[in-house]
Amino acid sequence: MWTRTSTYKYIPYFSENASRNDNLEQQAQAFHRSWLVDFEPFKGGKFVDSELGEIPEGWEIKRYVDKEETDIFVENELGQEQQEFRVELEQELKRATLFSDILMQLLKREMTKQELANALSIGRISGYMHRTVNKLLTQTLIERTIPEKPNYPAQKFKLTERGKIFLELLETLKKEDLHS
Repeated sequence: MWTRTSTYKYIPYFSENASRNDNLEQQAQAFHRSWLVDFEPFKGGKFVDSELGEIPEGWEIKRYVDKEETDIFVENELGQEQQEFRVELEQELKRATLFSDILMQLLKREMTKQELANALSIGRISGYMHRTVNKLLTQTLIERTIPEKPNYPAQKFKLTERGKIFLELLETLKKEDLHS
């Protein structure tokens, strides 16, 4: 049974653990700064320009996405009402569908539905394609280029940031599946 006096005897341990955690955090920050900001182990080597400044030659700037980040994005960003997003991601991992094919085409450039149909070798716009485009719009993976005129015949669609993230997550998860 915990009492006030028995709790007091553990206070020095709590304080000691907090001190250790602070020390470890400082060490981790110093290591990160030394290796990945100041590039101290690479001093004297060749550096090249990048969008973030000079980096060691042979390095490249990439966005890191991991499984935990994927889960956090799906749970926090989407909320309960759009858990369908996770279902789509899982379906796309099993096999590519029109859903991801449209996203991949819009990654290249903005397109009308007919341009999408032509690029995907579908020919004419089917009801399935209409439903898929509407689903992508609802999940804000794509957006209209002229939102105030949704039925405009020359309406084009473009990939949103969220759509780009979906494709990145899909690509990352596919690579993880290949390596496991």
